[in-house]
Amino acid sequence: MLNTSLKRVITLTVVALIIFLSLFLIMNINNPIPEVHVDANEITFETPEELDAAADLIIIASPSKKFMDREHQVTFFDDGTIQDYYTLTEVQVDKVDKVDKAPNNFKIILSV
Repeated sequence: MLNTSLKRVITLTVVALIIFLSLFLIMNINNPIPEVHVDANEITFETPEELDAAADLIIIASPSKKFMDREHQVTFFDDGTIQDYYTLTEVQVDKVDKVDKAPNNFKIILSV
């Protein structure tokens, strides 16, 4: 059983922590959450034939992990602002549709 002085120290510590956390939250409640706007670059094709004519290699694949389980990378400038961000994604190759015009230095390794 704890003696009364130890109970008093524990109680005062818990109360002090609650007060500190409350003050911290109150002071930071007005700080706005910064917004980041990013435009994506994408190439769209109206027909599969247009895609086939423009592509050297066509692979149909699915991610093997859920988005939050993937390895997310962020790089920053010296002043702390975001320079770049991306997600490393392992994929399960479902189908290799076009390889006849793939570059010579491109290796296709499939493991099932």
